[in-house]
Amino acid sequence: MWAPQIDGTEALRVEALHFLDCIINGNQPLTSGQVGLRVVKILEAATLSMGQHGRPVELSWERQYA
Repeated sequence: MWAPQIDGTEALRVEALHFLDCIINGNQPLTSGQVGLRVVKILEAATLSMGQHGRPVELSWERQYA
């Protein structure tokens, strides 16, 4: 069996450090706020689907402005 070496650092910590680096040093983030919004929508839909015994949930990708 071949098992690759995987960094054991918590993923949220890595993301938070990257975010801080972007703020402090003016670096460009690896992903945009739009990508983050898509992830949140997918997670919300998955949670809703699980709460309804796996019923499919339709996602809307239209831009929403507050």
